[in-house]
Amino acid sequence: AKIEGGWSAPSADLMAAIARETKLPISFFAQDSGVDFGEGTLLFRAKANMSRKQELEAKRHAEILLEFAQKMAAKLKTPHRGLQSLQGYSPADAALAARKQLDLDAVNPIPHLIRAIEKVGGFVLALPPLEDRDAFATWAGPKQDVPVIAISAEAPADRLRFNVAHELGHLLLHKVQYA
Repeated sequence: AKIEGGWSAPSADLMAAIARETKLPISFFAQDSGVDFGEGTLLFRAKANMSRKQELEAKRHAEILLEFAQKMAAKLKTPHRGLQSLQGYSPADAALAARKQLDLDAVNPIPHLIRAIEKVGGFVLALPPLEDRDAFATWAGPKQDVPVIAISAEAPADRLRFNVAHELGHLLLHKVQYA
């Protein structure tokens, strides 16, 4: 915990033991993490029951997964159109604008919502079960232009779909600035 929190540096022997046990090269631990969601940027629904420790744990899981996902995505040649904030739009206008940004028609059911989000450069991450929560969302990256939705991996399919749509609404309607 002290090492992860940046309060203590591991000895060379300890670093070698950690690398051996995790089956990762020592160079993995020496690299800087390019992902930091920033304090106060996670959009949780009704997080009153969530402890600070639970929030930090969920945040860190998502940061690590996003770091890996971004490294894998860099190897792919996919178009990145991005999503634009819809702050100030009425709910009906925001829904239509969101569908347009996702390249969806205005009336038909959305067959593959996660894929539509990924096509515009968003990330939907499946986290270990989130205590007392189903999902959260944030804007990541140096320009706060990478939409990230983190969902509890154990949610039933219908709940998962609702959570992704709900968190997409948070992202588009409530763009949070880094603290």
